[in-house]
Amino acid sequence: MATEKEVEEFKIVLREKGPKTFQLLLSAVIIWLFSILVFIPISSSIGKNAELVIILVSLFAFTVLISRTVYEVKNLLDVFSVFPARKFFVKRGISIEMAVPVSRLILYIFTILIFYLSYFPYLILLSPPINGIVLIIVITATMLLTFKTLILLKEKIIAWLYS
Repeated sequence: MATEKEVEEFKIVLREKGPKTFQLLLSAVIIWLFSILVFIPISSSIGKNAELVIILVSLFAFTVLISRTVYEVKNLLDVFSVFPARKFFVKRGISIEMAVPVSRLILYIFTILIFYLSYFPYLILLSPPINGIVLIIVITATMLLTFKTLILLKEKIIAWLYS
């Protein structure tokens, strides 16, 4: 279980950064839903140029909102990473000093994948080659974070392999 200090630190960061972050993320989700489910299908029936304009405008609005939340989401993930570290890694014999960075890196990987999946419909409609380039960047970033996680856990992995 998390200590009182960790819980208090999480509450403070959530109180300071949570409302603005959640408001911006909720606005981004609403823009995403309306653009992908309503505006882009309607504009595709009008014509290719109208569809392109709607894609670019909604992509720009979505990107502005997401870019304003990236730093706050990172701070929230950093503070929140203590809880999964204690719940999943410390119970399996990994020290808290090693468990927190591992938990943080795993949360970063999931966040990168969620961000990519939210951009996927825009990118695939805009240009499949651009989507491929972004996918290569996302795969590279997640693999680097995975390798960094494995390096942190190498002693436990080697001990597990030899047992």
